[in-house]
Amino acid sequence: MPDLSRREFLSTAAVAGAALNVKPHGAPVRQPTLPPDSPAALPPAFELDEATIADLQAGMRSGKYSSRQLTELYLGRIAAMDRQGPSLHAMLDLNPDAL
Repeated sequence: MPDLSRREFLSTAAVAGAALNVKPHGAPVRQPTLPPDSPAALPPAFELDEATIADLQAGMRSGKYSSRQLTELYLGRIAAMDRQGPSLHAMLDLNPDAL
């Protein structure tokens, strides 16, 4: 199995999840299909997509990011992916005191 980037994994998972979406009575839900290279089919760019924990720690040590800035960036990403965009609904709850 080839190594997938997070972006490729999310794109593949979103398409697979949409394909498995069915109505309660078993009738398939008709989903519009987009070409794989369509901008609407891809998640929006996110500056921390491929960042590792070590990268985030180094960014905080250098002053590039504060913990608040990182939290705001990730909350924005959750809103873009989970609530708007592809509407993954993967996050059931967010800590209201995160910031």
